[in-house]
Amino acid sequence: MCGALLVLSTTAGCYTYVPVRAAAPAPGTEVTLSVTDRGRLDLARQMGSGVRRLQGRLMSSTDSTIMLSVSAVEYLDSPTPVRWAGEAITVDRNVLVDVSERRLSRSRSWVAAGVVAVAAALVSTVAIKGFGGSGGDTRPPGGGTDQD
Repeated sequence: MCGALLVLSTTAGCYTYVPVRAAAPAPGTEVTLSVTDRGRLDLARQMGSGVRRLQGRLMSSTDSTIMLSVSAVEYLDSPTPVRWAGEAITVDRNVLVDVSERRLSRSRSWVAAGVVAVAAALVSTVAIKGFGGSGGDTRPPGGGTDQD
């Protein structure tokens, strides 16, 4: 089980979103699109009012639009993103504040792997040694000698 936790932590990794430097990331890249006030108005009919940020997989892009397979939407009045099932949406670039792409953060992944390794070591130690107690003398109170 401990090995499974270690493998899971290193394969899942920790991701961060960084601003896109190129004109457009490659199709299939996980991105977030931050929306302007004008964008909120444009998207309200399709996605509801108050859209702050869209998350999903980039399907295609041109100089003027981005087509996204939406996996989550962050709204102004909601503390957690709302999950979507990959619906395709086209967004005009002129209503976006920025476009960020998801990248593996090596430092965060190493920290996560370290935390999992320490937790696995603690679980193993408890499994081997138990939760405490002397575990030594098993004689009954009073010395346990026979005095017939």
